[in-house]
Amino acid sequence: DIYADVLAACGPGGHWEQALSILSESQRELPPSELFFNRALLALASAGEWQQALLRLDEMRDKELTPDARTYDAVMSACGKAGAWQKVLELVDSQAMPSQAIYSTAMRVCAEAGAPEAVLSLLDAMPGKGIAVGEQTFAIALRACKNGFWETGLRLFASMPERQIPQTSVA
Repeated sequence: DIYADVLAACGPGGHWEQALSILSESQRELPPSELFFNRALLALASAGEWQQALLRLDEMRDKELTPDARTYDAVMSACGKAGAWQKVLELVDSQAMPSQAIYSTAMRVCAEAGAPEAVLSLLDAMPGKGIAVGEQTFAIALRACKNGFWETGLRLFASMPERQIPQTSVA
């Protein structure tokens, strides 16, 4: 579809205003689409336009579209790029059935935003939500500890065998 292609072209350069204009135009011509919203959200993420990304997420829900992992990845990335990592935590908390993918994305974004405490909080919350802590999420948590949280990183590393995560698997 031409709208999807044009929206995709807006993403890498962070041309978010054009993406929102095209998204609006597409809705005059076609039924609302998760694909179109996700492509527009990528442009918002590239530009760090977290407030607009949250508005588009609400708009998707209002139009009875189902946000998927790509949707949340883009919205969380927009928040993280702008340093609004607290909003990432709110998004995770708002999930009725959060997944390991949602937690991994949230942890990655919080780590990139320089919020290692948030990363560790997310890691600690996963088992209570019935979500397995895998090698990828553990690696993100360890990397988040590298800037000033080395003691916590050592404790996490030491806890890997009891969590049944091979210490040789996390890079």
